[in-house]
Amino acid sequence: MRRSFTYINELVPEPGDPDYLILDARLLAACGKGLDDLYKKRWERIAKIKERGKLRSDSEFCLINEHIDYLISMGAPDEETELFDSMLFDYEERARKRREKREKQKKDKS
Repeated sequence: MRRSFTYINELVPEPGDPDYLILDARLLAACGKGLDDLYKKRWERIAKIKERGKLRSDSEFCLINEHIDYLISMGAPDEETELFDSMLFDYEERARKRREKREKQKKDKS
């Protein structure tokens, strides 16, 4: 079981991979949910982020970063890749400004 979850975190197999069915069966037996449920939730999160138009957390940043890699490997249209890339850029800028503001507040207190 532990090896299955480690494998999921490191490299989630795509539906065409031979290991997909094995891992899916193990997860269904152990948890009652399979890889299809994992992918469904992932796509739902991506759709919500796309609809919202901006990232709110580091986990969303990582998710979209991985999704951009997926889009590039699948040969998706540049417009979609650019949309997600602009979201990443905006999030990085907001994070940089927050960090600079905290550093400035620390200096002012000193």
